[in-house]
Amino acid sequence: IIKMKKIFLSIFLIFILAITALFIFDFKKRFLIIKAVVPVYNIYKQLEVRSNLRLRNFSAIKKNLNSQIELSKKFGSAKTGFTNGIYDIFEIVYGNILYKEEYLHLENVSKKWSELNPDIYQAKIFYAKTIFEIYIKGEKKENFSDKKINEIKKNLLEAIKISSSREEAYRIGI
Repeated sequence: IIKMKKIFLSIFLIFILAITALFIFDFKKRFLIIKAVVPVYNIYKQLEVRSNLRLRNFSAIKKNLNSQIELSKKFGSAKTGFTNGIYDIFEIVYGNILYKEEYLHLENVSKKWSELNPDIYQAKIFYAKTIFEIYIKGEKKENFSDKKINEIKKNLLEAIKISSSREEAYRIGI
């Protein structure tokens, strides 16, 4: 029995070392596995956000988006496989926001995503809309912050440079 355990352990260790060596030296296989895992991860995160939306738990949604953005940064500063997942979650979340307090939870996250992906139109729109909803909407003109107005203008102009034919930037600007 002891010899069987040693043989089984030896075979198991050899198998683990072979798989590890395969991933270390074979870039194509490693790439294919990561490429297959990222969409599954994105779907899992979408389901998690949808359940938090039903509970109106925007602090959990903020934490979820932050973790996805940080993970995306680890894989590169440009667009990664996680970018589509983050975009989809932002679309879902912004389609379901009702109150100013909910926008407050997303201010830093939308800013971080806008800075990480300066060439994504919707990233600029989400951040500008967040600032508008928090600091401008429902406020008197004398209470407007010039800094926030300029931040909205800057993001809207950048969005218009990316795609001048889309309407969202103009709607927020008006």
